[in-house]
Parts: sequence; structure tokens; C-alpha cells
Amino acid sequence: MKNTTFKITKTAAAVALLMATMSAHAAVNVDENGVGFVGKGDVQSTYDWNNSMLQSNAHLVRFKFSSAGTASWICEGVNAAGITVTSDRRDQDVGTNATIAHDPRKNRQGQITGFILNGFEDNSTTYNAIGSCGASVGFQVPFQRVGEINYEGSAEPSLKVSIDGVTWFDLQITY
Repeated sequence: MKNTTFKITKTAAAVALLMATMSAHAAVNVDENGVGFVGKGDVQSTYDWNNSMLQSNAHLVRFKFSSAGTASWICEGVNAAGITVTSDRRDQDVGTNATIAHDPRKNRQGQITGFILNGFEDNSTTYNAIGSCGASVGFQVPFQRVGEINYEGSAEPSLKVSIDGVTWFDLQITY
């Protein structure tokens, strides 16, 4: 009987440890404007950092928001010669793919406990906005979108983290 009790106690302890670990890594909340919070545990587990490594490398951490998929639309305008020009436009990243401004959240001892996401940085967009037809210098009738924007792929956005701006890792967003 003692052996059975020990097994139950050991199992209960393992389940409790698993639940504590899971809850420690579920602190990612972000809205469509790039405002929210990322707990330090999510960044630490991504890079396999201990607390000391997080404190030393926090200045390298970057976040961006994106979603996979493709958007397509048609633009039309009349050039200087009076000819109607039609152009298919396509964007491979449906989401904003914009860098998010953030500040480390610190406790009273000055230790970083997570990252406060302050929204998209103004200078982070590096592509034409979806539905945009771009410049039409010299056109009698400027390029403008005709018809609907067609989306293919995932509509689920993802929050990504990087320390070098090249390699990005997905973070699980909780709502």
C-alpha cells in the first residue's frame, strides 16, 4: 500500500510541476495594433536562456507581428499616351510584418520580468500597403485599385521574436 501511495504522490507532483511550467510560458498577449505583453519565460524558453542570460541579452530582443498568406488585387490607370494600363499586384505577407516597439518590464530589483509591447514602429513597414497601387507619375488617370482584394492562406496572425533580426521564432499568443 505504501508503494501505491508513493506512486500517486509522485504522479501528482509531476502534474503540478507540468502545470506550473505551462502557466509560466503562457504570458503572450498582443492585439492587432501590436500592443500587449510577452512574459520573460516565453523568451527564455525560445532561446534556452536562464535568468542571467535573459538579463544580459534583453537589449537584443525584437518582436514583429505577421501572418502567412497572399493578397492579390488589380490596379488600373491611364498613362500619358492615353492607354489604359492594368497591373496585377501581389503581396506575399498578408499581415503587417511590422516591428513592434517594446520596453522591458522590470521589478523593484531591476530584473526584467517581461516585455511591454507598445505598438508598431512607424518606420517598420517595408512594403506597399495591401491594396495599394503605388506611384503613377505621368499618368492621366492615376493607378487605383479596381475590384476586391483576394486573400489566400492563414488569417491567424503570429507574434515572432528575434535577437538578430534575421532568424524569427513564433511565440504562442493567448487571447
